[in-house]
Amino acid sequence: MCDQLQSDGIFKHLPDCTTATSHYTSAGAPVRSNLRQVEIEVVVVVVVVVVVVVVVVVVVVVVVVLVVVVVVVVVV
Repeated sequence: MCDQLQSDGIFKHLPDCTTATSHYTSAGAPVRSNLRQVEIEVVVVVVVVVVVVVVVVVVVVVVVVLVVVVVVVVVV
């Protein structure tokens, strides 16, 4: 594994072969097991974005209603 990585030139900049191998496995092999974590993070991000959008819309509606009420009160 180490010889192959070094001969491929992937990790020539890393002096320690075990570091290179651990980098390779952390970047390559366990990606499938990390997909569930990525899915969870994506769901959390989507939920946060939806909540922020809903809050912004509610604030805008409240401000518009207040402005309309103030205008009606001032005009009348």
